[in-house]
This record gives sequence, structure tokens and C-alpha cells, in this order.
Amino acid sequence: MTNMVKLSGVTSALQNKKEHLRAVLELTQAQEELIENLDLPGLMENLDSRQQHIQALETLDLSLPDRSVLLFERGGSQLAVEINALLDEIRALDTQNQQKARDCLVFLKGQMQKVSQGRRAGAGYDARRSPLEATYFDLKK
Repeated sequence: MTNMVKLSGVTSALQNKKEHLRAVLELTQAQEELIENLDLPGLMENLDSRQQHIQALETLDLSLPDRSVLLFERGGSQLAVEINALLDEIRALDTQNQQKARDCLVFLKGQMQKVSQGRRAGAGYDARRSPLEATYFDLKK
């Protein structure tokens, strides 16, 4: 195989990688709204789609010879620069989304504790229990 054929194969694989990274970036941006709205089914669907793109990226990375990719990326090609910029943006958004998810979990934990405390307090006023018969003896007379 000539070097041009190898280079075109690496270029097309990196182009595919860039497209998958763009899809991951779009899904990551959509996660922010899903987390803020506490839309768990939508978030799970989003994460499943994102995982499919990540698996496709792993397959692409495994199909490329390591040496050719390193040479291509070190060469400072525009494609490699764009891929690295996408990766940086995805990492930054992931960090923000993780913090928002932690904040939402803390909020939900607080709400669950309030409900639990309300249930315990309300248990003393349970109307389902019938009062017991009691007799009062006045011992002071």
C-alpha cells in the first residue's frame, strides 16, 4: 500500500471520528437541558445514543494504525486540530453537566428527607388507628 492510500484512509477515518465527535458534542449540549428539567427518561435515551457514538469512536480508533495517527496528529493538520478542539469542548461540557447532576441529586436528596420527616411526623396523627378505651381513676379523693 502506498503512503497516499494510507494517508487517505487515515484522513477518512479521522473525518468519521470528527463527525461522531460532533454528534457527541450535540448530545452533551442537550444533556444540560435534560438535567435541569430532571427528565430522566430523556437523559437515559441521550446517554444511550452518546454511548453508541463513543463505541463507534473506539472501533475507529482500533482500526487505525497507531503510528499513522500519531504522525498525522503531530503534523498539525487542520483535521487533527478540529478533533482536539471538539474533545476539549466535550470535556468542558461534561464537567459542567456532572456538576449540575450532582446539584440536582443534592436537591432531590433534600426533598426526599423532607418527605420522610413529614411521614414520620404524620404517623402520630394516623386516623386509621381507633382510640383505646381507657378508664380514669381519680386517686385524690
